[in-house]
Amino acid sequence: MINKLLLAVLLSSFNLLIFAQEKNVVITGRVESSLPDKYRVNEHISIAKLRNFCSSSKTNRNFYYPKKDTIPDSFYFSINVKESLPYELILDNTIIHLYLSPGDSLHVVLDFLSANYNARFTGKGAEINNYLAEKYFNKSTSDNPFRPHRKEYKKMKPSDFYFLCDSVIRRENEKLDKLSKDIDFERLRNYFHTDYSYDIANEQYSYLKTHFKERLLAGESLGPDSSFYWFLNLKTRIVPRGLDPDLFENLKSNIQVSVNDTAAIHSAYYFRFLDNYLSDQMPEYLADKFFRDSSLEFINIHQYRLAKQHFTGIVKDVMLGRILCSAFLTQTENTKAMDSLVNDFKHSKPDTSCLNTVEEKYKDYLKLIKGAPAPDFVFKDQHGKQKSLAAYKGKVVYIVLLSSFNVPSLNEMNSLAALQTYVSNKNVELIYISLDTKKEEWEKNVKEFKIEGEQWLPALENKQDDFSNLYNIRNLPQCILIDKEGHIVSTNARTPSQGIEREIEDLLR
Repeated sequence: MINKLLLAVLLSSFNLLIFAQEKNVVITGRVESSLPDKYRVNEHISIAKLRNFCSSSKTNRNFYYPKKDTIPDSFYFSINVKESLPYELILDNTIIHLYLSPGDSLHVVLDFLSANYNARFTGKGAEINNYLAEKYFNKSTSDNPFRPHRKEYKKMKPSDFYFLCDSVIRRENEKLDKLSKDIDFERLRNYFHTDYSYDIANEQYSYLKTHFKERLLAGESLGPDSSFYWFLNLKTRIVPRGLDPDLFENLKSNIQVSVNDTAAIHSAYYFRFLDNYLSDQMPEYLADKFFRDSSLEFINIHQYRLAKQHFTGIVKDVMLGRILCSAFLTQTENTKAMDSLVNDFKHSKPDTSCLNTVEEKYKDYLKLIKGAPAPDFVFKDQHGKQKSLAAYKGKVVYIVLLSSFNVPSLNEMNSLAALQTYVSNKNVELIYISLDTKKEEWEKNVKEFKIEGEQWLPALENKQDDFSNLYNIRNLPQCILIDKEGHIVSTNARTPSQGIEREIEDLLR
């Protein structure tokens, strides 16, 4: 009796072990590369499950840590996969689309040696992932079927646009039909059909925008019951002006999309579509930004409120989180508004991965708000001498980020002479950081524009990304102002051409 019981326990344990192993996915890979700068991995290689902003959360990724600044010869992942879902293999800024099912065992060769780099999979699950590589990654085969036609949208008749959309669906269905019909094929087809729907929905937006741009700029409210988003509400019977009624019904029956939680996880195009949708609810913000009414409320508050009204479930969590993270990146100085929105988001009890991402990004935002200690960095100046930001404590520091290949930067260089004259003999340090990769290009500008002060080319020390991440560099030119105590005044300060003298004078008092 005891032996039978022991045998039953052993068999049960063995079955559980097999069941657990069946859900484990192993991915190995090899990289063939001469390591050009744009393919260098700064910190890690990772796999992310979600295809929305939540995937940027460190708590929502599986990591492989290679040597810094190099892609390793090979890498290895073993992750638990409970159901077939889309994933992303992320190598710094390079993204390889994956579709993983329980029990998959994949090996991928990433070839970066040629201009037409590609990914090639072998092993269990290779067929669908090679399809994804050809569709999204391999340069010789990946192509957006709409791109060649976008310049023609203004002249294209609605019927021609419909047939273009129809041909895209037919072409992709033919490719899917050639794949082997495994047990998960229906889920796979539904996943791709969701992608097609929202990809076409985005193109529908682009197409109609070319035809209704004048109405948009005139401030007309194009809400969900009008031209752009009629397909969101199947009960809507309003025919957009300029469309034939019969053709409208045809479009309506063929392009059907909805706001739903499943698409929130499974669609590559879904949130780009929802971004367009949300923007369409804000016509007052879509006109030329230089002519906006100054009385309008803080744009992020308006976006946040609209998202709370229009979305529910995981869709709402992700959209609210995306709005917050976007606001963090702009490094807005309206900290009271940001604090209020973040607190509201926490109290709404959002999805854990969304909350983790927002909290991570919020901490990064707080590091650069007005009054925070300016993050220190060490650099070699134009004379090869090692300097640090901390060494200039006691002085007002004005950092100007420029590039020889950026037209606005070149325009700013024309204003440097006046600024340099103003700060001469004052307790001010000017630091020019060029994002040029070739020293001779920067030196040519130094000579032409008579640039004085400390100068640093982080690319020559392979620190370009490190500095950009440290100070959230989003655009060029970008200027950073630091007070005498070493605290941040602004990471998006006025540029030399806009006039920074008054702010510097106030800090010198």
